[in-house]
Amino acid sequence: MEDALRLTEELDAYEFLHISEEDYGKAVLLELCGDEEILDMLDGFLDWQNFGLYMMEQDGVISTQYGAIRKVEPEQSEQEAGMQLQSC
Repeated sequence: MEDALRLTEELDAYEFLHISEEDYGKAVLLELCGDEEILDMLDGFLDWQNFGLYMMEQDGVISTQYGAIRKVEPEQSEQEAGMQLQSC
């Protein structure tokens, strides 16, 4: 009961995802690299659904009978965001 109460108090901290595993994987890779040409190049070689499932697990996405949800991370300060390294 306590977990259910805590969850209802934190509803704003979660978002509902209207996206397939395949599209989630593509969105994650695009966010990391910022280059759609890489997506096009990998399209015939990468199993996007399994990659998307793996990334959903890494990102803490939870599948329910109604769809997928994930916890929204609080906004980072500009200084922290500027210090992150970009890959690809």
